[in-house]
Amino acid sequence: MIVIGNLKAYEKVFQGTDVDSAVLEAIREYVSSGGVIKLESVTPMKIAYPSRNRLKAQLDEVRAKKRKITEEMRNLRRKQEKGKKALRKIKVIADPLYWKHRIKLLADPGYRKAYETVEMPVAAMTDPKHRKMVEMFVTNPEYRERLVEARTSVIGRSRGSIRESVEKSDKFKEEVISERLGKLEKELEKYERREKALNTLLQFSSKVF
Repeated sequence: MIVIGNLKAYEKVFQGTDVDSAVLEAIREYVSSGGVIKLESVTPMKIAYPSRNRLKAQLDEVRAKKRKITEEMRNLRRKQEKGKKALRKIKVIADPLYWKHRIKLLADPGYRKAYETVEMPVAAMTDPKHRKMVEMFVTNPEYRERLVEARTSVIGRSRGSIRESVEKSDKFKEEVISERLGKLEKELEKYERREKALNTLLQFSSKVF
């Protein structure tokens, strides 16, 4: 019985052999991931361990992880699409709240001054997190007045506007999503390599259990 539990043993066993490169890559991938392989023989290739059942169970685990990663990536890409400015603009224009804002902006000088002072990011109404704030600004004069007072105070003038705060928040969310997607793509590639290796090893496994 030939035991391969690390890359050093792998190189020793297969050095100078004419084993198919796909099989060599599968064994290398399996061992690199912490697995142990036991061979009955090298030529012809006969794998005594892991058994067929063990390899099938590992395949099921890998495929379940791939499905989970793929689903998370799909959800993150949806969020990415929702955050795109062009799409947000279309949603804003289709929103009745936006037209209430536009009418007030044209017809009410006090509202227009408050809007310019506060720098209310009306486009943020498409985000559930900010919608209530925009809605209150458009419909509630007392709320507008409080925001104007806060913005024109000494502390308020030294801070960024609400629009700047929302833009920073949006940018941060985009960066977090992009970073997470990058990590998930690498994870998916890893599990795809592992799935390919397990499928190859399964062809040469000589034991069922």
